[in-house]
Amino acid sequence: MTRQYLAEGIGRPEQYITVRSGMEVEPLLNAPPGHDCAHTREQLGIAPTDFVIGTVARLAELKGHDDLLDALAPDLIKNSGWKLLWVGDGWWRGRLLDKARSMGLTVSELDLHASPSEPPTASASQIILTGLVPPERIPDMIRAMDVLAHPSYREGLPRTVPQALLCGVCPVAYDVDGTGEVCREMQTGRLVPPGDRTVLREAIQWCYEHPGERAAMAARGRDQCAAVFSSESMVTALEAVYAAALPSLRDLGLRT
Repeated sequence: MTRQYLAEGIGRPEQYITVRSGMEVEPLLNAPPGHDCAHTREQLGIAPTDFVIGTVARLAELKGHDDLLDALAPDLIKNSGWKLLWVGDGWWRGRLLDKARSMGLTVSELDLHASPSEPPTASASQIILTGLVPPERIPDMIRAMDVLAHPSYREGLPRTVPQALLCGVCPVAYDVDGTGEVCREMQTGRLVPPGDRTVLREAIQWCYEHPGERAAMAARGRDQCAAVFSSESMVTALEAVYAAALPSLRDLGLRT
């Protein structure tokens, strides 16, 4: 956002300060008993050996679900162990699932919020839709993934990308707005030109073929995000911003 504002002639570089949107990182960094990858996959009907490409996003315009279908449908049909795990819901749900089925893909709609006690039947499906899940279960869902795909066309800085890295999952994301500040190409993930479905497929295929390198990038990003995106870091940075602003306010004769 700083770059965009400066490009429009708004302000000077020294007038901008970036404070990352902090979050509680502990639930993402450390899975409590029964909430690790293996347990969550079992609950979702996903095999330990499956290659899971996940999203955490509204099923809505500009989130890139169409791009994933167009890019990966042949691979999903050819490789029975490849799965799309879609976490979320939205007004495009019916259209997207109709499109998936028209492409020859099978879909399981689990809707965990509605019937969490029912046994999963998703193991044979290529797309697994969880529906809405409580926020506290998002780390579980992410840990069940091998890759977090975020082909969104418009973002500030998507929280899903640092959340994935904090869970030790490699992101593959479109290079829009602030996404590249966290998902850095071949350092902490794979960064793809927006809308380039060929490169999107190639990046995901690369992650499948290079599990060691994928894990190393996720570990690198995990260490960096743990410091930058903690709620404590955000509060400390905000306090520093206000402390620096107080003298100027006093000079203007304003109450503090």
